[in-house]
Amino acid sequence: MMEKREHETYWDDQAGLGFMHAYNTVRQPMFDLITPKFHGDVVDVGAGMCILYPHIKDRVDSYTMADFTDKFCVESKKQYPEITTHHASILDLPFDDNQFDVSTAIAVLRHIRPKDMPKAISELTRVAKKTIIVWAITPQPRPAYVKPQDGFVDVIHNVADVTKAIDKTYSIQKVSRFTVYDI
Repeated sequence: MMEKREHETYWDDQAGLGFMHAYNTVRQPMFDLITPKFHGDVVDVGAGMCILYPHIKDRVDSYTMADFTDKFCVESKKQYPEITTHHASILDLPFDDNQFDVSTAIAVLRHIRPKDMPKAISELTRVAKKTIIVWAITPQPRPAYVKPQDGFVDVIHNVADVTKAIDKTYSIQKVSRFTVYDI
């Protein structure tokens, strides 16, 4: 069993299995923007209940989800038996360098503490040839801060810190409430 910090146990204890599906309508413009970017072998880190998968499954050769919440891994495999699941942290992904064509993290980094954010981005870019990071809330041009929320961590990152952590060529596109970093 993976050791978790107090703010990470929320997902095991409190988060329901269907909570992410409630956001599908709000996320549709973001899905429309990013879907064409997926091809080949994909890893979706912090995938939860794999809400990206139905949007890209006809475009990719394989889909692997990684999440540090075991119940999301178990239930995602039940719902989509053809996918590969890994119980893993974004801070220590169990994959080889460049193992995937594309890695992604959708609305995950907003739950990563500022000091861990460079490591999370480093892991995402290490395991794939291309990385797509989607921020649910646009990073603010002020110091990063942590907002405890009902047992989990909600972080507002500083856009300059994000840019420094990426440390690679990237582009940004914005749609609706989302910022997409295409690395």
